[in-house]
Amino acid sequence: MVLLNVNAVVHVLWKLKIADKTPMEVANLQTYHVQNINGEIKLKPSSPWYYQIQTQLGVCGRDICDFVLFTSKAISVETVKFDPDFYKQIVDRSHAFFDIVFHNYFN
Repeated sequence: MVLLNVNAVVHVLWKLKIADKTPMEVANLQTYHVQNINGEIKLKPSSPWYYQIQTQLGVCGRDICDFVLFTSKAISVETVKFDPDFYKQIVDRSHAFFDIVFHNYFN
């Protein structure tokens, strides 16, 4: 993650197992973290990277993240907007997890 300005960050993804494909080929795999929606490459909301980006935006107080999917064939950029409701779910689940784990560990 890189802070771009007051309201934005950038998250660059490069993975060796997809390096020889175009971002659209990766999106069409249907088993990866991005999907092809009407010819646009979009990060799946179920992806751990989506959770990571929403958490980064929430913790850093930023509004948008440019998600960059980088392969040796091309680059795709999607602007992901901060979703406060989604972030609240992440925070609530994290609190519940820590309450359970630490209460069981320290009691």
